[in-house]
Formats: sequence, structure tokens, C-alpha cells
Amino acid sequence: MEIPSYIYIDHIDLQTTTAQGSNSAEILDAWVYMDDNPLGVFPLPARIPIQADGQHDFLIFAGVKADGISDRRRRYIFFKPFELNNFNLTRGEIDTLNGTNQPVVTYYPSSQITIWNEDFTDPFIPFFPDPASDTTMGRTTTAGEFFEDGASAVMDLAPDQSLFFCVTEENFNFPTGGSSVFLELNYKTNNAFTIGVRAESPGNTLNIDNTVLNPTYDDNGNLVWKKAYIELTEIVSSYYTASAFEVYFKMIRQVTDPIAYIDNVKVIYAN
Repeated sequence: MEIPSYIYIDHIDLQTTTAQGSNSAEILDAWVYMDDNPLGVFPLPARIPIQADGQHDFLIFAGVKADGISDRRRRYIFFKPFELNNFNLTRGEIDTLNGTNQPVVTYYPSSQITIWNEDFTDPFIPFFPDPASDTTMGRTTTAGEFFEDGASAVMDLAPDQSLFFCVTEENFNFPTGGSSVFLELNYKTNNAFTIGVRAESPGNTLNIDNTVLNPTYDDNGNLVWKKAYIELTEIVSSYYTASAFEVYFKMIRQVTDPIAYIDNVKVIYAN
């Protein structure tokens, strides 16, 4: 049996433009192709054996965890792959991809995808309370509370309140027919909260819960920030007759002082 060559990928970075917002990402897998042939899907960091040597072209796609669920791994369709051309392999050697060969992915351009981005740096918060909500979405600029760039949104409930329910001001014209629709966010919470979709039709409004995100305590009992990629595709395509969609956040009291911080909310879909 021939000795393989190896490439080693420690991590994959995300590079964004100002219009695309934060470069915060949680890329867990590398989907690797060599000369347009799939080599496999590799959890990162990964040492990848390849039965070849000499110069080859590679495409490295980024994989994420959908809805915060470990067994829902996806090749994230909105990231362009990293291209590595004419890369020389040597049998028995491990080539670490770093420096100029460090895998970096980007979002596809605005001609191909739409990114609605809210980072809460503007005092105006484009989430409106549902009539059933006991409160509104707040904003924090307190050091140690926000994720980055000086501000994050806050969802909390006072002692006499039991329901937080806020909806995007934006009405989205999502594609249907199975076309991918995702919501990204950074979040930190001590109380589970729900992300859902409101489907608007003439004379009818439906609220459809999609994903529950659980408290973000680490092994030491500290609240930490996490990243989530929420797949809305199935709900949106199921309600293909809707004239518009909004996205909502909903939290019902489960602990004494429920509070959730969110940041870098992005709604992404194909044009």
C-alpha cells in the first residue's frame, strides 16, 4: 500500500465586508474536494490522508452545525469555498495549511445572496413587540455584557412579566421551493428562548416556532457566548403561499431572572 500525503487544517476563518457584518463564525467541518472529486467531510482540526502526490487543485467548503444540534451538520451554502490551486503534495509528509494557504471563506456577493444584518450599534432596534408581549427588546452598552462593537440586544423579563415576544420590523420576501434560508446570531442566555417565523397572508397571520436555544452555561457554570446557524428553509417552503415573512424571538420565564443577550443577527437567503 502506498504511503499517503497529508494536509492538515487547523481551522477555517471567515472574512466579511462592512455590509456583511461580523466575521464571527463557528466553522466545525471542512468539506474537501481535490481536482473536483470529493475527499470527504472532516471535523476540525483535521489531518487528511490523500493517496496522491504532485500538484493538485483543492476546494475547501465550510461546514456548520444547524440549529445548535450536533447531528445536523451542513455545508454552509452561503460561504464561497476556499480555493487552493497547484498545491504540491509529497507522500509521507504533512502539509499544514497556514499563512498564505490558511483556508479563508467569504460570503457570496450581494448579486447572489441577501444578508439582512443587525449588530445593534444603532440605538434604534428593528424588532417590535408582539401585542402579546409583556416587554420590548432592549440594548446594552455595558462592558462585559455586549459581544463586540460596543452593543448587543437584551431580552429580559421583570418579576411581573412572563412573556417576551418581539418580531422583525422587516418583512422578508423569502424564496420557497426548498431554497435555503438561515438566521445567524451570537447569543448568551440563562433561559431557553425560541426563534420562529411569522407567515403573513391576506387576512391570516401564523406564528411557527422553529428552534429552541438553551442556556449557555459552560462546564464551570459560567454564561458564555455561542454562535448559532438557524435553518428556516423547511418552514418557509411549507408556507409558500405567504405574502411576506418576519422572524421572531420568544422567551417564556423558566428561571427567576431570565435574561438573554443577542448580537450580529443575520437573515440570509438567495436572491
